[in-house]
Amino acid sequence: MKENIINMPIDESVKSASSEGGTKDQSAEKKRNQKKSLIKLAMLGILLVIVIIIGSLGWFTANRAVETSGMGVKSAALPFDIATKGANVRNSTVMNAQKPEYTAGTSLDVNNSEGTYYVGDSLLLRFDPARQDDPQTDEDESIPPDISPGSSGELSLYVIPKTNESQKVKVSLNVVAFAEIDDMDNSGEKKIIEIKDASDFASKANAVKNSEAANDDAKYVSAANYLKGHILFFGGEGNISNGAENTWYYYTKPYAERMFEQTVAAGNEGKAVKVPIYWMWTNTLGQIALQTNTNNLRNGIPVVQETEVNLKDETVTDKESILAYLKTNKASVFSGTETITDEMIYAADISENFELLSKQYNSADYEIGTRIAYFMIDVTVEPAS
Repeated sequence: MKENIINMPIDESVKSASSEGGTKDQSAEKKRNQKKSLIKLAMLGILLVIVIIIGSLGWFTANRAVETSGMGVKSAALPFDIATKGANVRNSTVMNAQKPEYTAGTSLDVNNSEGTYYVGDSLLLRFDPARQDDPQTDEDESIPPDISPGSSGELSLYVIPKTNESQKVKVSLNVVAFAEIDDMDNSGEKKIIEIKDASDFASKANAVKNSEAANDDAKYVSAANYLKGHILFFGGEGNISNGAENTWYYYTKPYAERMFEQTVAAGNEGKAVKVPIYWMWTNTLGQIALQTNTNNLRNGIPVVQETEVNLKDETVTDKESILAYLKTNKASVFSGTETITDEMIYAADISENFELLSKQYNSADYEIGTRIAYFMIDVTVEPAS
């Protein structure tokens, strides 16, 4: 049976290297619409989650070539601008509250490109709604569907070169998690806390007199780490429509290191060059780990093409990259990693191994649903050294 894929447009943003850093009924309707745009972990049934995609163009300081004079900072001019395209910004109200430094950007008509692009020092990435709102219903259908394990999408990110010279950009990807806890100083109010480390979280939880959350600081940190491990990034689309269904797969070119470089060809001055980035919160372990589905253990379409792998080959396949990712990031993919070995990961086709790996993968997902209320994906773009 074909597994559905949700192409989910979400709040996205980019920050430039050249920057420092009604009525009651109307109000109620606004709140209802905002809540509908939140991302519900329906599979886990625990909390509401919102995905905020944030991107930042890193300082041009790969070689620390930054001059300081008093309170000012000077950096070399970047050879490109960054841009986004689309009609909407998802959950902008929440985004503005958490990261007010990011804006919708300034509209720009790009050479030889259709539509309007948006540029700015601190830029919220945009999206086009998949469908129009039906005024005959209470729900706003233009708001993208809920996100849960199994959801995926593409980031709307472009580079606009300032010269006709060929250049290379470096893109780094990170997932940042937030908790939403009770503010014991203000009954009925909630406090959103970015999860950085245990001591920082405990301090902020204690600041609103929530000792219970503060005592669980390590659990919140672990849940944030699991979220980072479960969201994967890719550079290309696979095949989920052509040929036999058992040959389908979602993506190609996994960014297992959460970093990649892209060359922008010469002759593109003033033109928007797309930087392809796809993300997926994979639903099941079998979609990631299985090299074949001989034992019919997998539920759903594989994330990348499944092939027998030979680690001695000089050419690394997409499946090899994914398996290496699971091996390197065991602690952020599985709970109870003391029982998981590298051999189990590379032999996930064996039923006993698959059962344990799946149990620990799902356990980690449960912790995400229990502790995490919001998350954003941070995209850093800078000139490659």
